[in-house]
Amino acid sequence: MNCAACGHTNPERAKFCLECGTRTAPAPSAPTPSPPNADMRKVVMIVFADLVGSTALHDRLEPESARRFMESY
Repeated sequence: MNCAACGHTNPERAKFCLECGTRTAPAPSAPTPSPPNADMRKVVMIVFADLVGSTALHDRLEPESARRFMESY
């Protein structure tokens, strides 16, 4: 594939000219978003958990330490 800007011969898979850097392949087109569907519903699951004594633990620890501890769960 020859570059339109400088005429350099590039491999077919090249997206840019190896000589001058000009784009040789067309820019990828952005996907067209689908129109929002007002009637579309999704099933979701929300899980809440409470650790016994976690409130007292948060009162005793520094916020960063409490966060690290809670991340292990």
